[in-house]
Amino acid sequence: MGEAGTAYEALLRALEEQRKSKTLVTLPQSLTSLLRSRASQLRQSIRTAADRRSLAYRLKEAELGALQRMVSELLGERLRILIRAAQTGADPGEALPFEQSLYSELRSLLEDYAELVEECSRTLDLSRDFARRETVTVAFLEDAPALVDASGRKRGPFRRGSVASLPRELVGPVVSSGKARRIGPL
Repeated sequence: MGEAGTAYEALLRALEEQRKSKTLVTLPQSLTSLLRSRASQLRQSIRTAADRRSLAYRLKEAELGALQRMVSELLGERLRILIRAAQTGADPGEALPFEQSLYSELRSLLEDYAELVEECSRTLDLSRDFARRETVTVAFLEDAPALVDASGRKRGPFRRGSVASLPRELVGPVVSSGKARRIGPL
């Protein structure tokens, strides 16, 4: 079966494991390279096929389509988990780097919205606009080097336990790296 079976089987195992879990599962490190390699082989075979009506051609197209649908389903399952975790503030589990960034952004949006709801509830004014905060408060979980914001302003370095209000564009990377976590406004 070779690489075709290996990529398909690895993806199927990951999808089945993710379906059973309430948190994000660790995806095999080899999954990305297996999928990329197999997709490249399939696309090359499809592109250079002499007979587009042959069974081999149609099987390759079907395999590529199946892999694409399975990846879409896997990432859809993981997105649902990320959204639920962001709503409750729970740890989503073993997030991929782009998922960790998405989780941080979702948490930020939901926290900003919660502040708006609180303000509307307090004032009974439902005409307020939703505005995102320009800065986000973080607590550093470990020492971190200085950061430079979009305007070139240097922030830090930061010591473990310190709290800082940082421009939004600096928060995602420092939270994703595990060096800090978001906390409520100062």
